[in-house]
Amino acid sequence: MPTEKSNSPSTGKLDSWLRASKFSLGNPFATTEASQERNLLPDFFVDVDGYEQIKGDRTVITFAPRGGGKSALRIVLASYAAPVLPDAEVLAVEYINFSQFLLKIRSGEKITIDDYVDQLLRAGTEALFFTLFGYSPNKHHSNDEPEIRRRRIKRITHLIPPTRSRIAQWIRNYSPVNMRPEELYERLRAIKLAFSPDWRKFSKAVSTQKLKVLIEQSPLVDDEMANLLAELNDFSIEEVELLTSPLEKISNFVALTRSCGFKYVQFLIDGVDETIETANNPETQADILEPLLAELRILESPNVAFKFFLSREAHKEILERPTIRRDRLTDRALTVEWTEEKLKALLDARLDYFSNHAVQELIQICQDTMMESERRLPSSRMGEWIEREMLRSAKGSPRRLLTAGQLLFEAHVSHQNIKELIELDDWECAKKELDRKMPLPLLTSPDLRKAWVGESEVELTALNHKILIALATAVNGVCERDQLAFAAWGSKQGVTPQAIDKAVSRLRELLGDDPDDPIYLKTIRGKGVQ
Repeated sequence: MPTEKSNSPSTGKLDSWLRASKFSLGNPFATTEASQERNLLPDFFVDVDGYEQIKGDRTVITFAPRGGGKSALRIVLASYAAPVLPDAEVLAVEYINFSQFLLKIRSGEKITIDDYVDQLLRAGTEALFFTLFGYSPNKHHSNDEPEIRRRRIKRITHLIPPTRSRIAQWIRNYSPVNMRPEELYERLRAIKLAFSPDWRKFSKAVSTQKLKVLIEQSPLVDDEMANLLAELNDFSIEEVELLTSPLEKISNFVALTRSCGFKYVQFLIDGVDETIETANNPETQADILEPLLAELRILESPNVAFKFFLSREAHKEILERPTIRRDRLTDRALTVEWTEEKLKALLDARLDYFSNHAVQELIQICQDTMMESERRLPSSRMGEWIEREMLRSAKGSPRRLLTAGQLLFEAHVSHQNIKELIELDDWECAKKELDRKMPLPLLTSPDLRKAWVGESEVELTALNHKILIALATAVNGVCERDQLAFAAWGSKQGVTPQAIDKAVSRLRELLGDDPDDPIYLKTIRGKGVQ
């Protein structure tokens, strides 16, 4: 797994305990980022409700909270399509970089559908190129597995001369970087190490469009992939725009992919909420997406499916845009909801995979003792209770669940004498750290006497509400006691520090805040409440 490990003593202790606990394939909670488990994800992916609709051949918008599995959905869809599977019937074009659009927003320029289509077609042309030739050998891997290579060759051999000419034109216009001499040299060397021509001779052959001649005099003379690369390089084509209108460009690209044997193209749009500027700004997210979402003729083009993976916070903002058709898009949108049952399936699947089927449930690596106390269910086995608390603490977020698992393992191996099985104290330590590391957002409304801790709604008294509003609007986030008294009680007369502390303490309890180590309402000695 491509996760980075530290060299701290705790890492070594964790690795030793994982091996002793039969996790032969590593730590099931080593990362919360789907992109770092790209090759593994299909092995422990859990379907969400509506998955069949999401993976279908029609345009779909999927909303989910951050950490709610949007990227996992995108990566799984891509894993069953080309370029990952070179002989698949679907070409997946992943678009996750919105830096060009953010530059326009910063400079006050308007994002247009022409901007969008050009960006998507660059990504699409690269996806087609990678399907035929694999990913860049100097950035990813040097050689395909024999079976993957066989699938590439099979598609290449079915390309007729007119299609090859059109591929060359698209690459020249939209992905010329992949035909640079340096890239070609590395790629051809990856096909066969015996290919090692003089660099100056090779570079000249590329620039004068005589690479085919050089290939015919090399160990690659009979290699289908090498010959196609040379053929694409040597095509004499002027760098001209491929048609003019955005719709024509998309249609032309789709026609090219169909001549390459694909049934349809799916554009996977994800990550618009993953930058500093957009993470907590649904308005900016909508600004970036609106030019494309407003173009129904493109979104509903034949043999194309756009899959949008968007933040739940952007849902309301997008609904309010008059240019975006609700009846054709947003009313058919899906919202991903992770129930505790689904989260358990995810937890079990990861434990099972990373232990090579030796550990199928958390209870197998927890102390097998019965628990009796007022605040816990009677006659409950410890492992079942820890698992139930982990699922509840996840609050519907796979990312929080995986973070909780990692913290649980770290808490367990932090003891001087590590025991074989996880204990209750390990979870209590992990839960405290989880709340500190990933506090649920606390929101309130100036008009409604309500607060929301994550997805949980809390009814407030008039005093509770005034206190929260005062804290939310305080300069630097700190409200002095006198200010709080005026804001919440209307006067500081008769409002003692003890009364304020008691009211804050009651509000903490209502919000589920830890009185000994609060996250949301902190008393700052000598200053007030934060």
